[in-house]
Amino acid sequence: MSTPQLDSFVTAVKLLKEPLFHPGKPAVYEALSSWAGTSGLDDFARACSEALRDTDEAEADFNRMCIGPYKLTVPPYESVWRTGRRVLNNRYTAAVGYSYEEVGLAVGDMNEPVDFFGYELEFCYAALACGQAYEKQGKSEEASMLYEAEKRFWAEHFGHWAPKFLQAMAADARHPFWRLWAQTLAGLLEAHHADIALSNTMSGEETTAVVQPPRPLNGTKDSK
Repeated sequence: MSTPQLDSFVTAVKLLKEPLFHPGKPAVYEALSSWAGTSGLDDFARACSEALRDTDEAEADFNRMCIGPYKLTVPPYESVWRTGRRVLNNRYTAAVGYSYEEVGLAVGDMNEPVDFFGYELEFCYAALACGQAYEKQGKSEEASMLYEAEKRFWAEHFGHWAPKFLQAMAADARHPFWRLWAQTLAGLLEAHHADIALSNTMSGEETTAVVQPPRPLNGTKDSK
C-alpha cells in the first residue's frame, strides 16, 4: 500500500472509530459528515448530518444494539462472535489482551472487555498511526514491526469477526447513520486487508512466536 493510501485509511479509521466511544457527541458526527462529503460518500454525509440534528436518537440506536441495558441485538465482542455463545472473557479475550500488551498498550483501565469492537478497531488505528510516526522519524524497523503487528492482529482476531459484526449492524440498525457507518467501515477494512489470510492460531496461546515492537505505544488516548 502506498503512503497516500495508508494516510487515507488511517485518517478514515480515526474518524470512524469515534462514534463507538462518543455516540452522543455532536462534534463526532460533524467531523464525519465533513470527511464523507469530501470523500464522495454523499449518502453517508447525509446520514451524519441527520445524526447531528438528533444525537440522542443516534446514541439510543447504538445503545440498543451494542451497549444495553437490555439484551444486545448486535453484541460487540469477539468472544461472542468466535464462539457463537454470549459468553465473555474466554480464550479469545485473553489472546486479544496479549496482542495489546505485545505492543505496549495498557489494558487495565478499559471500561469494556478487551475484545470490544471499538478497542480492536482502536488497536488497528494506533498500530498504523504510530508506525507512520516512526517512519517519518526514519525509524523504518520500528515502523515495520508495528505494521506487521496490525496485520497479524487482523489475521488472528479482527478479520475473523469484524465483517460479520458490521454486516449485522447494517442489517439491524434503525438509524441510517449506523447502517451507512457499518457499510463504509466494512468496505475500508476489507480493501485494506484484502491480501491478508486469516490464521487459526493466536499469539499468546497456540504459538509463542512474538515480534516485539518498541515500547510503549500509548496510542489510545485520543478516543477517551
